[in-house]
Amino acid sequence: TYIQWLMEQDKEAAARYWEQYLEGYDQQSGLPKLKKAGAKNRQEEVSFSLSNTVTAKLKELAAKEEVTLSTILHTLWGILLQAYNQTDDAVFGSVISGRPSEIAGIERMIGLFINTVPVRVTGTKVPFVKLIKQVQKDALNGQPYSYHPLYEIQAESAVKQGLIDHILVFENYPVE
Repeated sequence: TYIQWLMEQDKEAAARYWEQYLEGYDQQSGLPKLKKAGAKNRQEEVSFSLSNTVTAKLKELAAKEEVTLSTILHTLWGILLQAYNQTDDAVFGSVISGRPSEIAGIERMIGLFINTVPVRVTGTKVPFVKLIKQVQKDALNGQPYSYHPLYEIQAESAVKQGLIDHILVFENYPVE
């Protein structure tokens, strides 16, 4: 069912969407790296949990502004990248579930549906509330094209494979 759905999607429209979304973006938003002579860079995974108090306040903000908690964290991450890279335009990757809601029973299907899509946060002087609403709007606009392969999105971008330096994975489920 999923493969049939995927084959019916307008791949040219998806390519155009991502090309327009990334138009004018010509640099990489990297994480700070060690620059010591002889130092070896290594890949690391960083996991953390927010306190119940902080989580409650973020959820309250998300509800008040009608955005998702994920959107708030993506926006905060984009702002941090802007500061580290001394720019007002940052892009990073975000892992999405890749399960289109228009397919009946998709939540019960077995398979690897995930994809990584670019998230762009633009504007260092934009008020935070306006910025989170823009990031939310962009996420909703990109959702119909979220099946488009990352390698194709990168190939059409100005920075090619340098488009995404790292990914942010937002997991929103209860843990013990």
